[in-house]
Amino acid sequence: EKEHDSKNNTTRSETNQNKALIVIEDWNIIETHSIFWDQFRRIKYDIVFKMIDDPEIKLDSFGEKIYDIIVLCVPSLTEEESKNSELGIQKILKHFDDGHNIMIIANDQVNSYLRSLVTEFGVDFDDYDSKVKDSLYLHNLKDKLSVDLLNLRDNSIVVSKNINSIKNVFSNTGNYVIYEGIGMELDSHNHYLFPILKADENSYSVNSQTGLYYNFGDKIKLVAAYQGRNNKRVTITGSTQMCSNQFYFLSSQTNNPYSSANYQFCNEVLLWNSEKTGVLRYDNIRHQRSDGKSLD
Repeated sequence: EKEHDSKNNTTRSETNQNKALIVIEDWNIIETHSIFWDQFRRIKYDIVFKMIDDPEIKLDSFGEKIYDIIVLCVPSLTEEESKNSELGIQKILKHFDDGHNIMIIANDQVNSYLRSLVTEFGVDFDDYDSKVKDSLYLHNLKDKLSVDLLNLRDNSIVVSKNINSIKNVFSNTGNYVIYEGIGMELDSHNHYLFPILKADENSYSVNSQTGLYYNFGDKIKLVAAYQGRNNKRVTITGSTQMCSNQFYFLSSQTNNPYSSANYQFCNEVLLWNSEKTGVLRYDNIRHQRSDGKSLD
């Protein structure tokens, strides 16, 4: 069981709060996921986009962290390419221990860097060249999904409403989240790790080159969450498309991306990952003497 913990609590000035670093490998994702990035801004984050090969990437300054959350949308990066950069796996783990929340976004082409990183949190992506598919291509859901989605006729797009419902954190409204990408397996002995979204019964994970099947149905994990003892959080998904503008529209029956299942789900994942939900807070604390008299 892998676990990372904070050695100390770093104090930062107010000017450094509520910042998000988005590390990308294609500038187009700024446009294709513009609604998702606006969801960061809605919860008062300043966003900084950096290309994967930007030599100016810095995660802290003189021992103080710069960002509250680091988003790694770099599926093609190899572990070898990352070794001498600020994104090296051991450096990322230290930044998590020191107080950064992390969001990891992959796809079915995910390379060795993110594969190695997620194993540190008890997650394994399915093998290279594998993908989650739908055996019936939404055949029994024709009355519940948008016509545009059904007309795509692509069985590499799957739908699921198998959300791990947690009161006031992740809601299962019965609407279908659309997903395209790779499946995951979670270490069942890791008590800091849990699935947020699992595949539905018609889904399967298969290697396109060998035809080897990995898992079926809800054994396939699509989105996972990890919370360390320092209360810092990691979310992991194998789909870059899940929070895209296109999938926000496709998961809406009213052609309104802001009322779609994917928008709601991605928003709840973001709120949890950035510690806006699921946080215990103490309020109205009072002390009294052992004889019951108030100290006021």
